[in-house]
Amino acid sequence: MKVDRYAIAAIRAKVWRSQHHLESIGREVVAFNRAEPSPYRLQSKMYAGGGKHVFYLHINREFPPEWGVAFGEAIHDIRSALDHTVYQLTIDWRGWRLSNTGFPVFRQRADFRRHGSLIRGIGPGRQAFIEKLQPYPHRRRVEHRALRLVHDRWNQDKHRVVHPTGVELRRVEVDLQPGCTFEVNGRILQDGARAVTIVCDPPNPDVNMHVEAEAKVVIHDPSRMRRGLSESWHGYFGTIGTVVERLLGSIGQQADPIPF
Repeated sequence: MKVDRYAIAAIRAKVWRSQHHLESIGREVVAFNRAEPSPYRLQSKMYAGGGKHVFYLHINREFPPEWGVAFGEAIHDIRSALDHTVYQLTIDWRGWRLSNTGFPVFRQRADFRRHGSLIRGIGPGRQAFIEKLQPYPHRRRVEHRALRLVHDRWNQDKHRVVHPTGVELRRVEVDLQPGCTFEVNGRILQDGARAVTIVCDPPNPDVNMHVEAEAKVVIHDPSRMRRGLSESWHGYFGTIGTVVERLLGSIGQQADPIPF
């Protein structure tokens, strides 16, 4: 049995499609930000007679649910491309199909060894390469982070929505009076969150401020409401796409190691 060249092309199409989904979301985010009236507003509240001014962010419109749906599709495409790759590598190495194959992603070495049968049908050089990609706690390369995040969001999308939940503040401009300082909340902000704090000594009740807020698709686990994630998903998908290409490029020479 030979490797299915049509399937190889489909794997590459999955990788491309995942990036296409991200680009589509990005264009919709830009349009969302530029809409009038603005989807965001800042509401100020003065404390201690002008000694402290806090500006709270309010999101006037909900993020479209289609963003989360498209992101879930992107995650599935890039994650399944890894499993499809192992399937084709198995055919290349063994000469026939095996059941229960897939690309393992485990945080603990013992779990990887326990489920090693997933890659039992591929060459030793590919097995070693995939083991080096496992996101064990002590490993810090971008490949490890990309695999861990994509695998986690892939599992999440099977059971609950993967959705954007916040915005970042960018290009913050503040007109300050003498004696005043300001601090911008650099975290991912949800509706009603503290965005900017101005402290004045002596107190000053007259503070003018201009803030421009831009949405950034924040993939958030609803079970961890205090831990939003703002990641460079284009970069992570690109990293996994490179892993897929390196594995596909090794078809016919799986005994040789892949440099890592």
